[in-house]
Amino acid sequence: MPSGEARLTYQHPLAGDVAAAVVVVCRALINGKPWGDALALARTGRLRQTIQALDEDNPSPLSPGGFAPEVLRAVVHFVAHHHSFADALGASLTFAGPANHCPVLVGAVAGARWGAVAISPEMLSDCDVVVRVQGADEILADGWI
Repeated sequence: MPSGEARLTYQHPLAGDVAAAVVVVCRALINGKPWGDALALARTGRLRQTIQALDEDNPSPLSPGGFAPEVLRAVVHFVAHHHSFADALGASLTFAGPANHCPVLVGAVAGARWGAVAISPEMLSDCDVVVRVQGADEILADGWI
């Protein structure tokens, strides 16, 4: 079942379960776990549809729709079957377009898999997320000091 944090933005249990699985994958990758181990950790205790979406060898066709397990299935596919952040993100953008959740999550998961060094400054040139995150991290850190 979804964690308390996932329930804040994802009211449907399946959407929350998928969101929680993405967090587990990213956390495991950031902590140095190999790709397969991160997927295995994320499958633990998940709903059947989430488990199926986390199978990198799932033969089902990809869907550019917004149904949470289908988005996760596409994310896993692009990150599993490409060898770099840029290739995975580019393929997901071609597949689903920039307004879809798939490229957003591919960016997060691929970033966790290959690290910030894999993201060129040019890839962030149209995105103000770095400035916003740096500002937020300083505000959060100030509260802990």
